[in-house]
Amino acid sequence: MKISNSISLIYNERHAKYASLKKEVDNAFNIIKHNRWHYESRLKELVTFALKAETGRFSKISELEDFLGCCLVVENSTTLSIAEKLIYAHFNIIERRPRTKNFTHKDPSSFIFDDIRLYAKLKKEDYLPDREFDDCIFEIQLKTFLQHAWAIATHDLVYKGDCYNWANNRIAYQVKASLEHAELSIFSAQEMAKRIDISDNPEYKKINKILKIIGKHWNHDSLPKDTVRLAKNIFNILQVANISLDELRQVCESSDLIGSQPLLSLSPYQAICISCMIYHTEKMHNIADKKIFLSTEALEHIPIDIYEIFKEKILTPQ
Repeated sequence: MKISNSISLIYNERHAKYASLKKEVDNAFNIIKHNRWHYESRLKELVTFALKAETGRFSKISELEDFLGCCLVVENSTTLSIAEKLIYAHFNIIERRPRTKNFTHKDPSSFIFDDIRLYAKLKKEDYLPDREFDDCIFEIQLKTFLQHAWAIATHDLVYKGDCYNWANNRIAYQVKASLEHAELSIFSAQEMAKRIDISDNPEYKKINKILKIIGKHWNHDSLPKDTVRLAKNIFNILQVANISLDELRQVCESSDLIGSQPLLSLSPYQAICISCMIYHTEKMHNIADKKIFLSTEALEHIPIDIYEIFKEKILTPQ
């Protein structure tokens, strides 16, 4: 596509300045964003810049607010407000679109692009010298992973090609409607769960009881973030050994490795396994081909006579 020299000149003048701005913004986001979030940024390409200028919607194409565009992607809609507060704390926000989270220009039947966009400038400390990009505005799009996935998966379907295809657009926005419904379901999952008739399941019930037992003996800092997986591991060993929850409670109360002050050099799973080996030796020995994973350090806490019984069933790090 032929780009006029006057447009190219403006673009090239802006590009170097915004490239420097991009480095600053990228560094800021990589510091403040949570590990599970995704961040990406881009400088507008010359052809895209020219096409946007030709829309005639901008009195000064040298001041396009999205010459630098950033995108922060978070887990789901429940996290959007957390991310937005973080952005407001670290950047000067000039404008938000939509203006508030309770406002939209869209009709109920419309599923066009309406993600959160924040137009921002870098914050500047008074004692620092002026920088060439201090007054440059850039765009921050805030999306969930489902919104981001839709944008990537359907971009070429909607925006690329030699034909403006009604059917392609229809399909793309049908998918967007489905994903928006999924977002709403995630957002209101806890309330929806209360309305599901099936509220009980034997395995889930036992795992929740195990979680309570764990919580009684180990404080929050001594437990992994994924306590459900820990409880499932304990549940599995109890199932094959046919050890009841009441027996587990008694073991946790009686064991020198657990009690009111658990030995913190052992994980809760290892402490429970060793304690069950001591207090329910026969049941634990009858677990057929099931192996009991224990760290090398954990072996020091097994009495010699108990270790001799279980040494063929213990799996150690290799």
